[in-house]
Amino acid sequence: MKFAHISDCHLSESLDVDYTISDKIREEIWKSFEDILCDIKNTDFLLISGDLFEKNYFTKKNYDRLFSDIKRYGKDVYYVNGNHDPLDDMTKFFFKEKPSNLHLFPTDIIDFYEFKDTRIYGISYDDRIFNKRFNYNISLNHDYNNILLVHADVLSDDSNYFNIDINRLRNMGFDYVAMGHIHKMMDFKDNIYYAGSIEPRSFKDIGKYGYILVDDFKIDYINSQKIEFKELNLEVNENTDIYEEIESQIEDRMNYLRIHFYVDRGVEFEFDKKNLLSNNNIQYINYDINYKKDYEYEDLTRLYPNTILSEFINELENVSDSDIKKLALEYGVDAIFRSADE
Repeated sequence: MKFAHISDCHLSESLDVDYTISDKIREEIWKSFEDILCDIKNTDFLLISGDLFEKNYFTKKNYDRLFSDIKRYGKDVYYVNGNHDPLDDMTKFFFKEKPSNLHLFPTDIIDFYEFKDTRIYGISYDDRIFNKRFNYNISLNHDYNNILLVHADVLSDDSNYFNIDINRLRNMGFDYVAMGHIHKMMDFKDNIYYAGSIEPRSFKDIGKYGYILVDDFKIDYINSQKIEFKELNLEVNENTDIYEEIESQIEDRMNYLRIHFYVDRGVEFEFDKKNLLSNNNIQYINYDINYKKDYEYEDLTRLYPNTILSEFINELENVSDSDIKKLALEYGVDAIFRSADE
């Protein structure tokens, strides 16, 4: 038996990015979903553990596209609704037109579908908040493979998003637990997994994105993402080739870049982002230029010995994180000078 597990696609979501690129990213997320369906054609079925789309922005045209994609996949799709795509009256209205291979779960009790020698259990949200108690007393028939499909929070003891106790869940004996809600892939052992999102959606999202492929309960995580958000901190001196430096740090996918340049004293700096946007792997660039002060901080310790300023600078010598150290020096020295002026 072979199946795939995806989650938190958030199709058609309002994005926390520059409005000039939001439509492009939304379309790339759709294409990523569709490409996954093509890549898993040889699976027996697909599990979707919630937040497939953003209900408040999902149009009739979007439903038609989603149903067409799932029908084209051709295999059975088992899907629980999450807090962003709850199975409420409006969603039920559109799902009247769903393809026959798309199987939904009820919102009041955990129920199951049978696929050959496998039972797939699940329960859907009916609202953005889902405070129902999870039923830990399900009697599993171990003549079947038993799978649980759920959109839930196992990381908090007091969540509004279907709070589940991970230790009690382990003791239930499921052969695979397909979870959604957390956007990072997480392995809790005992075949309990968050699949994470299929794509990043803002500069807050770092790491790998994709889906889980399960072949006779052997787990393989597929990093299938098309999009990469990167924030770069670049030191610029007279010998720096900034274009070469940036291109050396990008991935072989669609890169959205936020760049902070830190330019040495006396260096004449110019940046033509069109030069980089001609690279098909770079879709967007936002940048700022930070010119270094006309003094080095160690110079200040000599100019102002045995002062709160020199003590502050010397204390920061023990900070190993260069980015934190840079910011602390910049803001701290500025604050000390301003307080002296007052």
